[in-house]
Amino acid sequence: MPRLSLIFLSLFVFTALFATTVSAAPTIVSPNEVQFKLMIPLLLSIIFGLSLWRWLLPLSLSNLQVAFEVDDDLFEVHRLTRTKQQTRELLNIPGVSMGVLSYLMAMGGVMLIVAELLIGPGTFYKPIIFVTVVFVSVPIIVSPIVTMYAQIRAMNKRLIRELQH
Repeated sequence: MPRLSLIFLSLFVFTALFATTVSAAPTIVSPNEVQFKLMIPLLLSIIFGLSLWRWLLPLSLSNLQVAFEVDDDLFEVHRLTRTKQQTRELLNIPGVSMGVLSYLMAMGGVMLIVAELLIGPGTFYKPIIFVTVVFVSVPIIVSPIVTMYAQIRAMNKRLIRELQH
């Protein structure tokens, strides 16, 4: 009996290793075949991105508070925004707008990926793939550069202050 199970196990391993695997290959549609159905993921991500920018982001930043540690286990809390108007003013500050744009681009890219996979899991429209790549890669490239620039600028300001005293 053990010899028979060894034969079946060997046959199973041989079949699993050398059998051709069947899988559905994704279909990539070229840009010259424009169909409205293929543009639905882009339209959904634009609508969701606009609602994120105009409604959800300001709502999540209303009543924003920041805490600073002033002593061991003692924090000072400051409220940055109370109203929607204050939130919009905060979002319109020049340095903040770049971060918001980067965040919205990354979220738009993620929304495009999700919409593509939910609506047509095996069919991808080539222009939407390029838009997704741009929306995801630009924040990945820009974010570390902007963060490093802000840290270097803050360090230079501190050094200039120390040299002046």
